[in-house]
Amino acid sequence: MRFLFLPLLLFFFSNGVFAALVLEGDEEAVRLLKPYLPKEAKRSQYRLLANDILATQGYFSPTIAFKRQENNDLTMTVTLGARVKIEEVHITIDNEKNVEMNDLEKEEYVKLWQLPKNSFFRQDLWGAGKQNILNALLSKRYARAQLVNSLADVNTEDASARLYVYYQTGAAYKMGKMKTEGLYRYPLKLVERYRQHLTEGSLYDSKNINDFQNALQSSPYFQNARISIFPEKAEDILDENGKPTGEKTLPYTLKVTEKPGHIFGAGLGYSTNTGSRIEGQYQTANFLNQAWHLESAVRLEEKQQTLLADVFFLPRPNRHQMAVGAISEYSRIEGLNISRYALGVQDIWQKNNIERRPYLTWQKERYRIKNTSRTHKSKALAPGFRWTWRKTDNPVNPNRGFVFQINTDIASQKVVSDQDFFRLYFRGQHFLTLNAKNQLLLRYEMGRVFSKSKEGVPQEYLFRTGGTGSVRGYTYKNLGAKEDGATLGAQNLAVVSAEWIHWFLPQWGLASFVDSGNAWDDDSPSNFHTGAGLGARWKSPAGPLGIDLGYGFKTKKVALHFALNIPF
Repeated sequence: MRFLFLPLLLFFFSNGVFAALVLEGDEEAVRLLKPYLPKEAKRSQYRLLANDILATQGYFSPTIAFKRQENNDLTMTVTLGARVKIEEVHITIDNEKNVEMNDLEKEEYVKLWQLPKNSFFRQDLWGAGKQNILNALLSKRYARAQLVNSLADVNTEDASARLYVYYQTGAAYKMGKMKTEGLYRYPLKLVERYRQHLTEGSLYDSKNINDFQNALQSSPYFQNARISIFPEKAEDILDENGKPTGEKTLPYTLKVTEKPGHIFGAGLGYSTNTGSRIEGQYQTANFLNQAWHLESAVRLEEKQQTLLADVFFLPRPNRHQMAVGAISEYSRIEGLNISRYALGVQDIWQKNNIERRPYLTWQKERYRIKNTSRTHKSKALAPGFRWTWRKTDNPVNPNRGFVFQINTDIASQKVVSDQDFFRLYFRGQHFLTLNAKNQLLLRYEMGRVFSKSKEGVPQEYLFRTGGTGSVRGYTYKNLGAKEDGATLGAQNLAVVSAEWIHWFLPQWGLASFVDSGNAWDDDSPSNFHTGAGLGARWKSPAGPLGIDLGYGFKTKKVALHFALNIPF
């Protein structure tokens, strides 16, 4: 019996499971293998797994030796050997006519290849390079391209590799007629306004399809839009002799789901700037049955009451969109009572990350300083221009990027205005990710009103600052020109802010900040008011929600600030 048991013991100690693995050898080998090798396994399993892992990095002929220690641990010593280098790369692409593309034709695809000649072989780049070319073929023109064959011919003797990949594009597709489903309330011409590049006869391009879908879904008319293509139903495009050209007409269907015709909303809220709030909203995307988008609201706050309405007309084929609006507002802030009415028209044009918005505004205003009897009146017809550049990784909860905006307004006494003035204003926000848990936010705004006198310039065009979103530690619009105990609009504005956020959880963070700024007239000093403090942040679905306690160094008081910090 003992002779039968001895081979089992020998097997256990020579090829069996050991107490623990001790990895030794080349430093690079240890780095590559250590995260993936189990603590306990058989020698054959270790050898097989190590060979597979090292091969992914181009080491196809490592030397692996094992030795059992007295405590029954297993020492595994790995010597990498020569790393395989790419000797040749052969990328073959047959086009829609089953003819191999020449170097110029396939240049845009070859540049996506990630394992050039003389680079070291890596399995991840081998797979990514093949997929990159296939994705590029599928995304534009060739909806049914395929990778037919691929081969990595590795020669371990001279540590070289020859790579071969072969693609067939299949037919080249051009967009056919669009079939539309789900339109009930709106005419087909509405959809056509958003179809800029996806026209009949244009080359198939998945980017144009995605842009079209996104444009429809971001419009006020549709809550969902999906395009389906049908390559299997595509028809051959024939030449003048009736022979197939290798191109096909691609039929596709757009299916939309319309948003409700009327949307009512109501809510309660609170702002540290303007106090408690009750609000009602009404929207319709088919105002007067013209597919015009109406947005209206009544907002009643402790310090400010607002009635507003905006109508956005159908976007034009060049993606410009006209809008008209009206607002009536009454406010009682920092000893200044203002009543104003305004009408406006604007042309909105957004391309990529830049929005351009020329506009014309007529405004009539009355204001009175609290506890005084004199009423000041002003009016202005002011054309203006707003230019905004947005480049963030997330429009609602940005981690990195920036937003920059510049505004200009001009008015003349010769054209329905009480004063000549030119207003220049710009502001910016920068979002800097320091590391996985720390973020730096920089904010600034500057403005100036050029005029021989403030008299006759509406307060809306002058500057007041302080409070949430400007200089924390001070009350809302507390910084500006002082008169009889009230804060009036001033001719100049400058505000800078720096905020550091530590995200101790993915959605929760602590913030510290310093704000400094002021609004002042030309004949008064531009003394900056500085505030600093601490706060809490929550990345809500609607944007970063912040609660801050700010200390004003000049007032020597603490102010509470509450805000939804969405980039403008």
